Amino acid sequence: MTSARASPQSPQAEDRSALDCPLQPRDAIFILVKDAVDRFSPDGLSRLQAKSAGVALDYIDRHLHIMPQRCIDMHIAASASGVLAMEARIAETAGTQDAIEGCVGRLLHGVDHRLHSLPKATMEQFRPVYFGSPNVTTIPLACR
Repeated sequence: MTSARASPQSPQAEDRSALDCPLQPRDAIFILVKDAVDRFSPDGLSRLQAKSAGVALDYIDRHLHIMPQRCIDMHIAASASGVLAMEARIAETAGTQDAIEGCVGRLLHGVDHRLHSLPKATMEQFRPVYFGSPNVTTIPLACR
């Protein structure tokens, strides 16, 4: 995924300066959960996609009839039936003005107890962030 950058002389350069936040790495992958995607304007979501390696949307408790059409690289389902339903919805809209972009992937929602046996992460490039309640997740001590 690439994006065109405005040159410093272009009239768009000043408008795009807000996108050049040094705190947002270009190789970040954003996973939006539930209705977080609704907090973005279409332009804001487009700018997030242009500045990142990818944008995914996890549909936990979200209705498929409100799947965003643009700027989602991967639609995440939590089950095999969810994958089939999303793929059917995308196929249903293909070739129409309501076509939905992006692929579908499956991410099971449950604690993977194998995480507890992993060595403590020391990679400088990998920096996961969880914005949510610790009451609804398990993060092994070795990963903290």
